Amino acid sequence: MVEPVRKTTRKQSLNYIREAGYNTFLLRSRDVYIDLLTDSGTSAMSDRQWAGMMMGDEAYAGSENFYQLEETVRLYYGYKYMEPTHQGRAAEHIISKLLICQGDIIPGNIYFTTTKLHHELAGGAFEDVIIEKAHDPEVFDKARNMVVVYEGLHTYGGMAGRDMEALSIGISESVNEVYTGRQDVNGLRFVYEPEYLRFFQSRFEPME
Repeated sequence: MVEPVRKTTRKQSLNYIREAGYNTFLLRSRDVYIDLLTDSGTSAMSDRQWAGMMMGDEAYAGSENFYQLEETVRLYYGYKYMEPTHQGRAAEHIISKLLICQGDIIPGNIYFTTTKLHHELAGGAFEDVIIEKAHDPEVFDKARNMVVVYEGLHTYGGMAGRDMEALSIGISESVNEVYTGRQDVNGLRFVYEPEYLRFFQSRFEPME
């Protein structure tokens, strides 16, 4: 699928981010040339996926597509139970309401904003338990050695050369301008900090 993309100038981009209080969640998508904000399925789909969308059974109940999805999940993932939700945080909220009781302490590893809120709304308290070991280079060395066993040589890692080249070019194209001008980048301070969902609603201003 092809869609038009509007390329913004540096001056326009600076104006847009100022207007958004330097919070990328408050930018309008039409004002963003390359979107690196989310990992929520924004990549291209295959021709077979697009073809499948043309065969959607939009029945409110008993959709054939549900049973096809259920069968596929059971086949490839081995899960007996499968209930689709429109988004991960919707499922997260339901699970939190079901499994968390008032006063429970829920350990986590570098929380995401909505995860913490869902736990608190269910009566629990989120406890971030990340340890210094997470930053230990020895962990990386052990992981790299395991890649050799499960994927192949660490410079290969189960990826085709063309994939790694495309990734390398994409990273360069996306961040090169920011990297080369990093000495001009200053920090930000809060000018508005809501009690909940700080990632999505906060506003900032540059520090001098």
